[in-house]
Amino acid sequence: MHTGLSLVLSCLLKQYESLSKKWVDIVMFTCSGYGIAAKALTSVIRSYDGRGPETMLTCSILHQLQLSSPDELIGY
Repeated sequence: MHTGLSLVLSCLLKQYESLSKKWVDIVMFTCSGYGIAAKALTSVIRSYDGRGPETMLTCSILHQLQLSSPDELIGY
């Protein structure tokens, strides 16, 4: 009985560790500079093609990258 309980607890702990590592990876990506930039660029493109609301990020990003249109982001 003791061995069975230890096995079950060990399996649960491994699943928890695996799940927590995945969440850490997601949070680290989302909060990283790359993740933030990816979300900003996605918002600009979605706004441009009508899949998302207008965003004030468009002017700022285009100005910073010296682009005249969100179309130019594709080849940037």
